[in-house]
Order: sequence, then C-alpha cells, then structure tokens
Amino acid sequence: MQKNFIFLIFIFLVACFPKVEIPAQNPLLEIPYETLNDSFSIRAPKFAHTNDIIKLKINSSSVQDILFRPDYQNKIFIYNKGIWEEVFHTPPECKLGNILLTPNETNQFSLYPSLPNLKETTLLRIYIFGNIVDSEKRVGAYTDIILKP
Repeated sequence: MQKNFIFLIFIFLVACFPKVEIPAQNPLLEIPYETLNDSFSIRAPKFAHTNDIIKLKINSSSVQDILFRPDYQNKIFIYNKGIWEEVFHTPPECKLGNILLTPNETNQFSLYPSLPNLKETTLLRIYIFGNIVDSEKRVGAYTDIILKP
C-alpha cells in the first residue's frame, strides 16, 4: 500500500513538472561561452510566468571589481522552435550611474521582458555583461528560467 502511494506521488510530480526542450547550441555572444559565470553569477527564480517582472541577484566571485552599465548590458533570449530569439525588454528599474560590484558583493536587478503570447512552457535565458575594472576584460554570466504561460 505504501509503495503504491509513493509511486502515485512520483507519477503526479513527473506529470506536473513542465517539459522543456534543452537546446544543443547557445546564442551568439560577444565573449566566449566557456568564460561565462567565471567572474560573477546570476541567481533567478527557476520558474516565471510570461508577464512577471524577473528579479535577479548578481553575485561576484571575482577578486577584482567589476563595472556594469546601469542596464547591466543585459540580453534576453527565448528558445523557440529550435532557435534562440532575442527578446526586447524594458527594465523596470535603471540606476543612474554605472554599478561597481566589488569582490564577493551581491547586487539586485529587475527586468520585464516583452514576451510573445506563449502557449506552452519554454526556456528563457538572461545574460549580463560587465568589465573587470583594472584590465577592462569583458565578462559575463547567464541564467535560465522556465517560463509558464
């Protein structure tokens, strides 16, 4: 009886978990994909709805300061029918000056993507770019969010 109950819960969880196709390739970027998330990382909710404001936490893992423009030079892509499509968006907040993220510091940023009317669960990828202060080396990070209609 207990095994049947556990099996039913497992079936329920599998059935309720949204299925999203995992892309084999990545969008074309200005920096090598392999270097992303080396200097800082982005945390975001795992799931969001198509009309949600998305709140991000940016965590520095660099030993050097990172300088960001007020919009964090963010790019948003949606995975649609086997290709990445860039999504235009308006950040609901935009600080006036550049943002300096010191080693081991955390900052927050929110954005509001303008998404098509989704009929199925899909994948959203958010990129943020900045520069290491002393070397002006370009750095970036990304996070994935599963979007529900």
